[in-house]
Amino acid sequence: MNYDFVVWDPLTNEKHRLPRPSPPPTAFNSNVAVLCAATAEGCDHGACHSGPFLVAFIWSNSTGLLDPKVTYARVYSSVTGDWSEPSSVQHPHASLEMTKPSCPTRLVGDKLYFSCLFRYNFMYELDAQRLSVILPPPLPLYKRHPLFNVMYIEDDGLGCVEVEKEPRPCLRLWSRVTAANGDGVACWERGRVIELETLLPDGALLAQQLASDSSTPNRILGFAEGTDVVFVGIHTLDHLGAVYMVQHNSGRAKKLFDKGTLVVAYTSFCIPVID
Repeated sequence: MNYDFVVWDPLTNEKHRLPRPSPPPTAFNSNVAVLCAATAEGCDHGACHSGPFLVAFIWSNSTGLLDPKVTYARVYSSVTGDWSEPSSVQHPHASLEMTKPSCPTRLVGDKLYFSCLFRYNFMYELDAQRLSVILPPPLPLYKRHPLFNVMYIEDDGLGCVEVEKEPRPCLRLWSRVTAANGDGVACWERGRVIELETLLPDGALLAQQLASDSSTPNRILGFAEGTDVVFVGIHTLDHLGAVYMVQHNSGRAKKLFDKGTLVVAYTSFCIPVID
């Protein structure tokens, strides 16, 4: 399969057609992210919509369940007008699959994270041009959900938030820290718990409790990049749960939709008119 890459600015309708990587990827299982080229320098993204940009492209090659799963990544730079050399990683379980919904990307510092199946994440280091696999936190209660959700936390750190079911529905926060023994190995550290009953309106969890034997759990449906906002889906009897916006730092929550399965949050920019 041949790919054509076009970066489109919906505010100005400007389009940038990118050259095809050589050799072109042949896998259908892929993901892509567009980001500001000055991210590593601390750009606040207030007026960089027309500046240099990067396009990170990641894809997995595997033809069967028993075949080796190899994932590749390349980055296009609008400054050089060319793609980087491919980097790759092989893992028996981690791969991209486009048939699964909700595969977001997260940028933390100079590292770009791609969600994949079986609760793994791919981490691409922009400066080092290195691809690796990130293991999930130990969350045995929700093995049925194929993804785990990474997010930005203070001081360019990596965090994770999940919905736990027992003993009461709550949000569990995790942070990725370097081991105290000094060997440089990173691990997940259990953080604070936010009780959903104290955040959500009275009765919001009643239908979920009645449907507690269902195979569809409460889960995270999305994030608002660079904020403390997460979107939580509360399972109900009709299998399409209500969607709540939760600010985990301030402890506030607001119902957005009566039914929903996925939230894609985005930031809009207001371009002032200069006389």
